[in-house]
Amino acid sequence: MSSEQVPEALVELERAAELTESTLAVEGAGFSVLDVTPAVGGQLITVQGIAGRYDDLFLPLFGRHQAHNAAVAIAAVESFLGRGTQVLDEDVLSEGLAGATSPGRLQPIATDPTVVVDAAHNPHGAKALAEALPVAFPSEHVVGVVGILGDKDARGFVRALKGTVETFVVTQPPGSVPSTRTPSPRSSWTRSARIASWSSRHSPPRCSRHATWRTRRTPRTPSCSSRAPS
Repeated sequence: MSSEQVPEALVELERAAELTESTLAVEGAGFSVLDVTPAVGGQLITVQGIAGRYDDLFLPLFGRHQAHNAAVAIAAVESFLGRGTQVLDEDVLSEGLAGATSPGRLQPIATDPTVVVDAAHNPHGAKALAEALPVAFPSEHVVGVVGILGDKDARGFVRALKGTVETFVVTQPPGSVPSTRTPSPRSSWTRSARIASWSSRHSPPRCSRHATWRTRRTPRTPSCSSRAPS
C-alpha cells in the first residue's frame, strides 16, 4: 500500500514490487479519500477502500494528511484480511480509528492560548502543517516556536509556513550545534527580524540565540532587546 507519490518515487516502488513479486496498490487508483470534514477533536472522513466504501468515520487526528494515512491503513487491512475482496466491519473499523494516536503531530497540549506541537522537520511536513493549522486551529495570529537542526532545510521549512505563521520565534534544539551564521536583515525568507534576549534573575540584557521573525512586516535591521517572552 502506498499513498500518492511523485512519479520518480512511484517508479521505484513499482520496481521494488516487481522484484519481490508483490502487488502494489496506490492511493488515487486503488483507493482514495472521498471527503474530509473538520470535527471536534479530529475529523470525519469518508474513504473508498479496495473492497468497499466507509462513510463518516471519526478520526481523532488533525490534518488532511492524516486522513490519507488512515486510507492507506484501511486499504492495507483489507488486503491483509481478504486480499482486497472483503469489506471491513464498520463498527470494528470505527472503533479502531477512534483509538488512533499520533503524538507530536498537530497535538494540542494547552488551551487559552491554544498550544499545538508538531514534529515536522522538512518543507513537505511544514506544508502539511501549514494547510492543517487554519482548519483545525483557526487563529488571527499564529506564533511558531521553531528549533531546526543544522542539517535540515530551514529556509524551505519557513517558506512553507510563512503564509500561515505570523511570527516565528527561533531557538536552538537541545543537543544541537549552535550556528555561527547570522541571518541577513534583507533575507527574502525572514522579511524582518528582531533578535531578543532575556535572562532569569534580572541579569543585564545581552543578545542570545533566540530570535523572532515577523513575516508580514517591513524589513528592518535586527536589534537587541532585553524583554522576556510572554
